[in-house]
Amino acid sequence: MANAILGFRTINKCFLHRYVFEGSPAVLTPKPISLLIPPSMAEIDPGITIVDIDGRTANGAMQSALTYKDKIMPKLKLSFDVGGPELEQMIHGQVVKSYTNVVSAVLFEFEATTQTFAAREPGEHGYQVTAQTDGANSMVYYTDPLTKLSVALTVVAANPIGNQIVIGEHLALTVSPELAATGYPISGRVNAVVPSATAMSNKQMGLVGVFLTGIYHDQTVKTFSARYCSLDFGSQLSADGKRSVNLRILPDANCRSGLGWDVEDVPLQLVA
Repeated sequence: MANAILGFRTINKCFLHRYVFEGSPAVLTPKPISLLIPPSMAEIDPGITIVDIDGRTANGAMQSALTYKDKIMPKLKLSFDVGGPELEQMIHGQVVKSYTNVVSAVLFEFEATTQTFAAREPGEHGYQVTAQTDGANSMVYYTDPLTKLSVALTVVAANPIGNQIVIGEHLALTVSPELAATGYPISGRVNAVVPSATAMSNKQMGLVGVFLTGIYHDQTVKTFSARYCSLDFGSQLSADGKRSVNLRILPDANCRSGLGWDVEDVPLQLVA
């Protein structure tokens, strides 16, 4: 009789926190890390390095006489199908914080088929752009179809001619009659001060705690905990929403296994 129902099914919950020093005297204090969804994959590499002690047989052939563990350096990889800024701080290693009045780049593209282009509306990215009198905080160009080289436009305050452009309040744009006749795709960047933003700080991430819950096919529970982990860099911030975090599991005096991480199979029913 098959007992597949007794087998492990999947991870269903995850809780992460980072440690900070607070108070006087300083105490290592956990702070939660926001997760949008549980990880789609959690991989534990025990990190065991084996040393072989060789010996020779009676006929002179080398053989393994003894093996022992030389190093135990466990690693943990968490893969997420989507992640937010607090998860991303574990990839680049810098704590994210909320800031006010942040200078941020606004990118824009349009086809020069008319002279004027409407300003952004309140709540839209680019609405905070102020009128530019020169190109000190902006750069605009098109690609020459003959040479395939970029041609920079000059930012002016009004009445553009030739390769000139006006960047007005709230990103209202005006190009010269000559450019409007070309239909060229035009790309640009201009700085704007946004009222608030979440951004990387210059404070480095410290230790991290990882706690996972999984379920068996019979709805009983498996738990995992690694209370002290350090960041093990190597993941990338890819263009899609997927994120992965690499961690090194550190020693923990309260760990039953002595490996820095514990796993428990709990004969209790999952509560959704």
